[in-house]
Amino acid sequence: MAEILSGERILRADEFISLFQRIFQVVGMPDDTTWPGFTSLPHAAPPPLVPGQQSTLRDLFPEETLSAEGFEVLNGLLTCNPDKRLTAAAALKLPWFATAAANVHPAAPPAAAAKLDTTAVSIKEEVVEFVPLMPPRKRVTAMKTLIRKKAPLIVPPARRYLELFR
Repeated sequence: MAEILSGERILRADEFISLFQRIFQVVGMPDDTTWPGFTSLPHAAPPPLVPGQQSTLRDLFPEETLSAEGFEVLNGLLTCNPDKRLTAAAALKLPWFATAAANVHPAAPPAAAAKLDTTAVSIKEEVVEFVPLMPPRKRVTAMKTLIRKKAPLIVPPARRYLELFR
């Protein structure tokens, strides 16, 4: 959502530690008041991170760019604490989406708006399978090559950092 609004990646970094610094710079550094038990997580505050870093998210998306209702959605989706983070279903129930739906379908009565909401949820629940256009043998070989080349470099560090903040 933030990238669609800004037209660029707001959480860009070359290394994992730089990425975490950027994330905490934008959404604020969590502490035990915003995320109970955060400081007891392993590697919760490595030295390069500044404790108490306040969120700069509103600076990136001022009121002229994103309404208060829209900011509520964006801030909720980017909350560090997984227990307080908005789910997609909860975000869709916030006033910003109701206002957006009313603007898209201004003549739609409330019953039609509810139907649109149900349709959107059912579309999201469908599974779409993508099959590359190449023969099966080449597809398997290509996937093995891709996994061999990229997995050792990308997957283990990503898993390690994701496990730190669960």
